[in-house]
Amino acid sequence: MNLCSSIDSLIEMLERGQVDAVVISQRLGLKVDGVVNVVRSRPSTSVILFVEEPGQLSGTEADLVIPVLTPPQEWLANIAELIAQSKALQAESQSLQAQASLLRSESSATRQRSVKERECSEEIRKHFARNEAKSKSGS
Repeated sequence: MNLCSSIDSLIEMLERGQVDAVVISQRLGLKVDGVVNVVRSRPSTSVILFVEEPGQLSGTEADLVIPVLTPPQEWLANIAELIAQSKALQAESQSLQAQASLLRSESSATRQRSVKERECSEEIRKHFARNEAKSKSGS
């Protein structure tokens, strides 16, 4: 866990490595939407917001909003679940990206084979057409 005292230090932290979640407290007087936008530049990072009055932040794009006076065991469990879900989605996304890459490679190889087969087929047709023309002219 690291404490960032400014948006710049948050950006540096996000750029340095894997950050599972960023926790923001409404009490800090931060512009929540600005912090959320910075964090959203890293789609694999969850945004968790501790709020004094949840109704005031209905437009916030936080992944998890924790109201004041929520028991710690509850919000800790919610955060752990959110991070686990996020990691599962990241793993699935990476798997899908690998599958897509493999399919693109296979598609490219199939297109190349198809071009070669068409060229070969065209050569065979030309060969038979020449032979047929020779046999008609020779008869």
